[in-house]
Amino acid sequence: MSQYEMDTLSNLKPRVCFYRKFNIRWGGISIVKAELFLLEKIVKSGIDYGYIHFLSGQDYPIKKLNQIKNYFKEHSGWEFIEYMTLPSSKWEKGTYRRFRYFLPYDFVDCQNPKGQRIISRLVKWQEMLGIKRHIPDQYDRLFGGSNWMSITNKCAKYIINYNKKQKLFYNRLKYTFAPDEVYFHTIIMNSSFCKTSEK
Repeated sequence: MSQYEMDTLSNLKPRVCFYRKFNIRWGGISIVKAELFLLEKIVKSGIDYGYIHFLSGQDYPIKKLNQIKNYFKEHSGWEFIEYMTLPSSKWEKGTYRRFRYFLPYDFVDCQNPKGQRIISRLVKWQEMLGIKRHIPDQYDRLFGGSNWMSITNKCAKYIINYNKKQKLFYNRLKYTFAPDEVYFHTIIMNSSFCKTSEK
């Protein structure tokens, strides 16, 4: 984000908060860590915002603001999340490849050719040595999908409480590829919130 963009958004205070707590790396668990941090900030505020939206810098609203607000008001209580049961042929090599090897995306910038070569060589080295991690087994079923979603305040509270009590699933997703596309989906779809989840 440029300084101009930061200054422009700063004019919206106190409705906008900035945090520079984490060094986010594409493909790593750092994005899950940051999202959990932000969800906890929202939950601790004591304000029921109705919905919490996960957005990327590439997301652009194609409807008028009132239409968006009315849509969520009309569908209040539903979780909006893309999900699929894993393994899925829609993901690379049946999905499980991202769980099988130690992938240090939090330490290697894989958005450049050098980083991609490092990861590729590391995977080949693990294959040669016969290193293969087990598939996460904290749940009977794993789910995945896009990280960009809209969840209720109640769902956010559930996720935060779960994360405080149960660290096994979070820890198992370290050094995997894009755990943000699995962590939230699996927790939500293995809870009572699955009954109010919209694909």
